[in-house]
Amino acid sequence: MPVHWGFAQVFYLLVNVQTVPSSEFHYMPPACAYTAKQILLKPNLGYPDAPPVTVGIPVIAEVIAGIRRVNQRAEILIVEGVCYRLPAAVIAQKLGVTKLLTAGVQFLDADTLPCCIYENTAKEPQHFTAIFK
Repeated sequence: MPVHWGFAQVFYLLVNVQTVPSSEFHYMPPACAYTAKQILLKPNLGYPDAPPVTVGIPVIAEVIAGIRRVNQRAEILIVEGVCYRLPAAVIAQKLGVTKLLTAGVQFLDADTLPCCIYENTAKEPQHFTAIFK
């Protein structure tokens, strides 16, 4: 079921941002992750550069560990497209993403995934009549 975020919810998330060293980061997944069959992670890994340009591997590892603490069965998909001249697999290797790929965790190149058309079902679409995803 899609999640629809209202402005107040997004604003609440933004004003409660805390900065901590990645070694102190402890991820607690939302309740919907406890029973999910698939969980998509979309970190910023589109460049072959270390943090802060991209998300650090320790942070992604803790997100995966946090999910595993509450859900052992979910398939975790790390999905990223590239913003650079290197292929996604090469960038993933350079950043160390491949160290995170275990049973039930895989990396997918967003630029190679098939797209589907989703019609906008609003009575009066504000901007787009359809999207590809």
